[in-house]
Amino acid sequence: MYLKYLGNNKFIGKSVYPVPLKGFPFLGIHFTISDVIKIGPTALPALYRENYFNNFALLFKNFNEFKESLIYNLKMLLFNKDYKKLFFREIYNLFKSSVYNKAKKLVKEIPAISEFNWALSGIRAQLVNKKTLKLEDDFIILDNGNNIHILNAVSPAFTASFPFTAYIVNNYLKSKI
Repeated sequence: MYLKYLGNNKFIGKSVYPVPLKGFPFLGIHFTISDVIKIGPTALPALYRENYFNNFALLFKNFNEFKESLIYNLKMLLFNKDYKKLFFREIYNLFKSSVYNKAKKLVKEIPAISEFNWALSGIRAQLVNKKTLKLEDDFIILDNGNNIHILNAVSPAFTASFPFTAYIVNNYLKSKI
């Protein structure tokens, strides 16, 4: 979820990102500028593939997905200390004041917390290695001969970039022509 700025004062003009935390595949709380200024997003484990917070009816429709997700999240909490840290850090970010206070550290001036409201964000796919119970922090390319799959590609800008396209062509497609 994001905190969306409701005011008119453009107190920043560009997106602002923190230094990423080592071991975590997320940017952390940051500012995004589009038609509005947003702070976030938070990173919460999904309970099923289409885990939009405004439609809990899908949870019961997709109960097997929910059960599998719950089992892997519990295993990762028990056996992966990095995931446990991430989990509790992100649970803390369910509080508006936590997100706001982290954002305050990134800029000189920020309007009052009362000028921000929660806004829903989309779902960001995050690949989990079921064998190691770890979050993958890089993209993975699988070539099964007929198809090339790019997994864990969290950035559309990255996967659409010319250098990445050249890499795929040179390393996976040239030999098939």
